[in-house]
Amino acid sequence: MNPFSSPVLLLCLQVLFPLLVHAQKGMPPNPVEFDSLIQVSRAYTAEAAFDLALTASAAAGEIAVDCCGEHSVAYASYCFNEGRIRYFMGQNREAIPWYINSKELRAELLGTMHPDYGKSLNNLAIVYDVMGEYGEAEPIYQEVLNIREQSAGRESVTFANTLVNLSGLYLNLGNYEQAEAYGLEAKGIRERLLGNTHPDYGMSLISLGNLYYLTSNNARAKNLYLEAKAIYEAQEELDLYTYVDLLLNLGALYFQFNELELAEQYYNEAASLESEYIGTDHQDYAIILNSLAVIYEYTGRLSKAEKNLNQALAILIDNGQANGVDYGYYLQNLGDVYFSQNKIQLSKDIQQQALEILAAHLSKNHPRYLRGLRAMAESEQYLQNYQAAAAALRALGELEEKGLTSATRHFSEEELANYTEDYKKNLYYYFAFAEKHPPLADLAYDKIMVYKGFLLQAALQLNQLATLDTTTNSMYKALRDINRELAAQYASPLEVQENVERLEMEAGLLEKALIRRTADFGNAVQQVTWKEVQSQLQSAEVAIEFIQYPSGSGTTRKSMKYAALLLAKGTQKPVFIPLFSESSLDSLLYNKVESTPVMINSLYSKEAPENVLHQLIWEPISKELNKLEGIERIYYSPSGLLHRINLGAIPTPDGKTLSRKYELYVLGSTRQLVVPGSSKNGKDTLSAAALYGGISYGNIKAEGLTTAETTETSRRGDDWKTNKESGNADGYWKGLPWTEVEITTAKDLLVEAGYSTQVLMKEEATEASLKTFGEASPSPGILHLATHGFFFPDPEEIAGEDELAFRASERSMIRSGLVLADGNYAWETGRPRNQGGEDGILTAYEVSKMNLKETELVILSACETGLGDIKGTEGVYGLQRAFKIAGARYLIMTLWQIPDFQAQAFMTTFYLAWLEEGKTIPEAFRAAQAYMQARYQDPFLWAGFVLLE
Repeated sequence: MNPFSSPVLLLCLQVLFPLLVHAQKGMPPNPVEFDSLIQVSRAYTAEAAFDLALTASAAAGEIAVDCCGEHSVAYASYCFNEGRIRYFMGQNREAIPWYINSKELRAELLGTMHPDYGKSLNNLAIVYDVMGEYGEAEPIYQEVLNIREQSAGRESVTFANTLVNLSGLYLNLGNYEQAEAYGLEAKGIRERLLGNTHPDYGMSLISLGNLYYLTSNNARAKNLYLEAKAIYEAQEELDLYTYVDLLLNLGALYFQFNELELAEQYYNEAASLESEYIGTDHQDYAIILNSLAVIYEYTGRLSKAEKNLNQALAILIDNGQANGVDYGYYLQNLGDVYFSQNKIQLSKDIQQQALEILAAHLSKNHPRYLRGLRAMAESEQYLQNYQAAAAALRALGELEEKGLTSATRHFSEEELANYTEDYKKNLYYYFAFAEKHPPLADLAYDKIMVYKGFLLQAALQLNQLATLDTTTNSMYKALRDINRELAAQYASPLEVQENVERLEMEAGLLEKALIRRTADFGNAVQQVTWKEVQSQLQSAEVAIEFIQYPSGSGTTRKSMKYAALLLAKGTQKPVFIPLFSESSLDSLLYNKVESTPVMINSLYSKEAPENVLHQLIWEPISKELNKLEGIERIYYSPSGLLHRINLGAIPTPDGKTLSRKYELYVLGSTRQLVVPGSSKNGKDTLSAAALYGGISYGNIKAEGLTTAETTETSRRGDDWKTNKESGNADGYWKGLPWTEVEITTAKDLLVEAGYSTQVLMKEEATEASLKTFGEASPSPGILHLATHGFFFPDPEEIAGEDELAFRASERSMIRSGLVLADGNYAWETGRPRNQGGEDGILTAYEVSKMNLKETELVILSACETGLGDIKGTEGVYGLQRAFKIAGARYLIMTLWQIPDFQAQAFMTTFYLAWLEEGKTIPEAFRAAQAYMQARYQDPFLWAGFVLLE
């Protein structure tokens, strides 16, 4: 739940009232007594002594009428002050006619380019803004911006003030790109003119913090809020209004961090200040009540939450804002409380009222409107009104993609990842509802094709579009240079890392600038429907999307459920097939960090007790397949822990494996059957190949360290971990003699087939040589890497500490990679042998910054290259993701530590089937797996390789 009742608007009300005489058009000066009373009134307003402020203002008004009449500059100033007092009292509706009168008088008497006319316009727009009447506010703000640009210039405080106001308005409208552009421009102007300790600069920090908070970039928001807090607390006089808003922002942020006690502390501090100095009948106090209510509801104090929200709503009613956007937000939160109290019908009615109010103020793809639709669907489902619930979810599904498409045109990859988290809550709800209401399986299928690999598709789209013209290509290369510098920093020990924050900021800004310049980024979320996928299927084919979603209200990993959405040529809709809970599969796979031969063999063996994998994963699917005739080919896209299962190796009750019964194709998403450029069975026309093997990992005894390279045979990835953990001082990467045999055989077959080959062995198999591919010339069609690979789980999930960056990094793509020539030195020291050179450890992060657009096939003949952190619908964050981002089409990877000899045997068999027998890459892969399966009884020796398109 989002504790922000609405983005706290940081509105730059004008604080300078004109004391100079008005010489334009012969206007007489304001009487001195009038100006003095107005200043007294403003002082009382600042102290929230509103009765005294109104009394002084009324006296000034009488003087204005007596001396100049109601058609005068003085009377216009009086009207302006009356509107301003009412705004600070929270009586926004009453402020409007005063501001309008002031605006019209100043337009006639002073002209529409006069600064005072701009002030009247500005404050009128602010009132409309805080009332949620954004359609009224936006054109007025834009007029003010034009006036201030003409009168004061773009490099002026008043111009920056209006930029901040517009930034807040666009933030409310969900136009985050424009909000950020205006906010950053205003921040720059204020820093140059006022310095970075001025309160107005602090206001810009808060405004940008609000933007980053609402787009889930919470770490950046926190830094900005705390910097602003220090600025305000250093002032001689505290700006109470802004400081209270800032406390609310910090409370909301710490709520997101799940630091509820600290969040409640900030809210209570804001409430204390507000009630003491401003009062409890002001709209700002209603915001505080709402914020505390969210904490109460979240922590089960439902009666207190209900009381707070009803009090907040009453304050808005008293202030004439019964139909404003804040009123809609508070109603939504009250509906949540009633739902938690099991008052479902009342909750539904409240949510419906809130939706109607929000529809009058916000675009329908605004996150709060989407949240309201989901709440309606939940209530309807609970009331067993399944058709109405399904209708609400379909409406939600149609609207949310607009926001996602807009986000891809502005956000960096990191920001996009944060932003999509709220949308994924909707996705989980589609799945959970489809389980109970199978007719919704079509919507669930459509949605998983949008979200599965969403960030990957966005990254691929940027890489493709970045080379469209000279400017974007130059920006893209500059971005890659910064990212490569970042990669070196990430791989260094924490104590020697430097300039990381600066480099990250530079990379983020350049990435976003590049995104904005690319021509058409919308294809990153190109909608593909289940009907389009079905139209690509033949009668003997099916497509399966595996999905996962929380069980009930739980969101922990072990509470996730798995299901399959099956689509065949003749089915009216996709079929929803419930499968298993994640805990049941997790207990089989990961009692230990590494997969041992005994564990693998027991899992995939035909003699495995009760054939557990078949029961969990395939038996429910086979019941549906048996209803269809002649199914031979299955395209499937895994999810969650299924990324760590070789589906084809699962034994069946008749003594076969699934790969012997069906042609299995593993896809990132079945949308690939529709999207151009991912054909199913095309012949491959390649011409060049680069092969790495027989690598020298480095003898570092000469450096005073303890390890010397050996050449004894081993598993590809096992030695460092096994030896290091057993206390062996020689716990480094050992030579793999069979990799030399593997690539030599591959070279001979490739040359015979007409390929030009580049073989890099021993000390020549460097990281630097690999990174040259795709730079001055196209990348090779085939890239074969026979070496050690590594993957380490999230350090928070394992006990102990490790200083090795490749193991301890919080970044998934640093904890997965390949070892190349002389990698042992950096593995021990945390730095390359030669300062400024490559370190011999190629991380997945570095791979993702390479250009492999011309590479058809990457063979990762190393251990655990298919592993990585599993992140929701984005799948595995590791080498497979990295090579896909870099542009490769097919990937052959491993799920565990493959023995050296069997790895080369598998790859030799694959090349023979592909190059000599003329099979396609998928056909050759299946042939190699079938051969190895026939030759070796233990699944550990043959089932670890997987092919991904």
